[in-house]
Amino acid sequence: MKMLIAGQEHFLENIRNILEKYSLKLQNYKFEKDIQRNEIMYDINVKYRDDEMLVLASNDMTKTIKDIKRLGWE
Repeated sequence: MKMLIAGQEHFLENIRNILEKYSLKLQNYKFEKDIQRNEIMYDINVKYRDDEMLVLASNDMTKTIKDIKRLGWE
């Protein structure tokens, strides 16, 4: 799965913790910093740790996105 996340601070460790909470593993990522908007944009690829958990993907991704938004990210 691919996610694009944008926010104003460097919180990769917090994002990684949220992903792990929902059994997602960060496979790789890249980021860009927009100096004018004072924003960092992460382009990340994630994978479920257990393929049998894919049936929960929709619900878990919704929870993951909500938790990331609580950090002030979009």
